[in-house]
Amino acid sequence: MSRRQPQRNIVLIGFHKSGLTTVGRELARRLHRPFIDIPVEVQRRQRLTVFQLPGLSRPASTTDVERRIIGDLACRRETIVALGSNGEWDAQTLEDLKVYAYVVFLDMPFELLWRRIEAEGLPGQPAEARGADSLRRQWQARRPEFEQCDLQLVDAGANPRRLVQLILHCFYT
Repeated sequence: MSRRQPQRNIVLIGFHKSGLTTVGRELARRLHRPFIDIPVEVQRRQRLTVFQLPGLSRPASTTDVERRIIGDLACRRETIVALGSNGEWDAQTLEDLKVYAYVVFLDMPFELLWRRIEAEGLPGQPAEARGADSLRRQWQARRPEFEQCDLQLVDAGANPRRLVQLILHCFYT
């Protein structure tokens, strides 16, 4: 695969609190591209579905909406996307994404993620509700899925500007 394909999307994946949104926004700013935060877009589309289409037999699930958004991305070019860590996507979805996007895994050490989760909590529940051991098992179980990404960035400091510089260097130099 040629690294010089500027029209390709860049999809950021990683675990909750790994800096997906921060890095995505900075990358989009630097490249003058639109930014899509999938969890935010899912919430927006679910509200539209629930409130504007009341005649549906059932409201769209998060999984339905997320898969539709990911499918919509195939039609877009030059977009930066932060894919939610709790998404219902699998290795096949990751392979499909790689057809039209560079896929970057932000791999932060669990201890850093846990400190951030403790400080800010998890969506819809306090961090203590899940516990560090439970989240560590989930983190360890999902990591192998990300090994097929185009780029895996491990950064204990998680400096967003440095991560953006590395992404730009790897794909556009």
